[in-house]
Amino acid sequence: MRFTLLFFAATGLLATASCDVSRTAADSASASNAPSIRPDTTATGFARKLTQGGYLFDLKTTTGPDPALTIRTRKGVSQIVEPLRIPLSGRPVRAAAADLNGNGKPEVYVFTDSPNANAGFYAYELLPTGLTPLPGPGRIAGRAAEGYRGHDTYAVSGATLIRSFPLGGDVDTAGSRTLAYRLLSGNTWKVQQVMEGNR
Repeated sequence: MRFTLLFFAATGLLATASCDVSRTAADSASASNAPSIRPDTTATGFARKLTQGGYLFDLKTTTGPDPALTIRTRKGVSQIVEPLRIPLSGRPVRAAAADLNGNGKPEVYVFTDSPNANAGFYAYELLPTGLTPLPGPGRIAGRAAEGYRGHDTYAVSGATLIRSFPLGGDVDTAGSRTLAYRLLSGNTWKVQQVMEGNR
């Protein structure tokens, strides 16, 4: 009788141990088959959603040693052209969607804080083939260029591109000049107005 009880007790312990071993093996197998989750190390910086002419432009920049801008274009829920990804000079500070040349094709403008003359200007027009670069306003000529030393800032106001910059001296204390441009057919810029101001 005592032998029988010992036999059943040993059998029960063996069964329990084998269940634990099989459960541990199953847990290990399921853990090894589980998809590995990697953290997203791409930090998003500047992000904007802009609309123009029934189109949505979704802008996002990534930060890091090689900052870049991605523009996705949608009409309704459909992405209509391939996303555009471009390297950036400077940190984006503002963006706008407009139709400054009045041809019915929307444009996207992104302006950065780059201190170089035209490095802070990025513009693209939506064509059936995708987003196509627009030229910047280029070098300033004539009397408007007197005292020019870079550090341009840009903005879109109504149907006009606004470009401001400090004049000579210290960037924070010198006077400033503002140029208002129109985008003509053929995508060339024309100065419409020159304004003097204080910073």
